[in-house]
Amino acid sequence: MGQDQSSVFDLAAVAAASNGGNNDPLLPPAQFIGDPQKPSRMPYNKYASYSEQIPFDYPERT
Repeated sequence: MGQDQSSVFDLAAVAAASNGGNNDPLLPPAQFIGDPQKPSRMPYNKYASYSEQIPFDYPERT
């Protein structure tokens, strides 16, 4: 009861940050496996967007 609650939460945030965001003592430290996200090989220029494929005119507002 000697500590106020804000300091307890501050310590929990520091502990989580130092352990890779993993604050569960039963789990091993977080490890990043593989490479970061890579760009897609999808040929975006080849396809038209949905709004261009099917033109739609909204009716006049009433």
